[in-house]
Amino acid sequence: MKNNLRLDECIKKSLSESISDSLRDSIMTGGLTEGTQIKQDHMAQQFNVSISVIREALKILEGEGLVEFLPNHGAAVAKLSSQEALDIFAIRVLLETEALALSIPQLTAEDNQKLEAILAEEELCTEPQRYNELNSLFHEFLYKYCANQRLNDLIRLQHNNVGRYLVFYLDKMEFKEQSHKEHLQLLEACKAKDIAKAKRLLKQHMQKAGKQLAAFLQK
Repeated sequence: MKNNLRLDECIKKSLSESISDSLRDSIMTGGLTEGTQIKQDHMAQQFNVSISVIREALKILEGEGLVEFLPNHGAAVAKLSSQEALDIFAIRVLLETEALALSIPQLTAEDNQKLEAILAEEELCTEPQRYNELNSLFHEFLYKYCANQRLNDLIRLQHNNVGRYLVFYLDKMEFKEQSHKEHLQLLEACKAKDIAKAKRLLKQHMQKAGKQLAAFLQK
């Protein structure tokens, strides 16, 4: 009997995680926008699961800051304030500069070529969603040799909290051009294995992005 209960719990967990992945994708790509109420009974029918499974999935997203439970209103896609954006980017600076420092010594010539290819596509990209993907891919690839999985998970969590907004404000050409220039400078420092300079450039890049996102959210 105990084994059957554990199996049921594992199946429920797997279902809730799968559904949370699906909902996260919808939030990140703008399919579910901030403030949108998530009707649990509708979701249960859509995914053909129980309400409890949907609630478990939403609890996962609540822990990531993507969903909030409102008194007498159920669950909704969480809103992000300008101050919260600044706070998140301040955290990202601390996390990502450390991940970069751990990764730089292991970056190879082949890795640098891959990073150059990402930036080459980024320079010509005019589609906001794809540009956002390239922006994320560039940063993730820079940290690929960071072996601290907990650190990587924390970085991904913070990125998800602001990533859903980046697709909108990254479409401004003046920011895209400046961001691309900063990416090129950062890559050159990484290729030179200059950890101190790379950390400084990344910090400046992230702080500027945080301020611009905060200004965007105020509007």
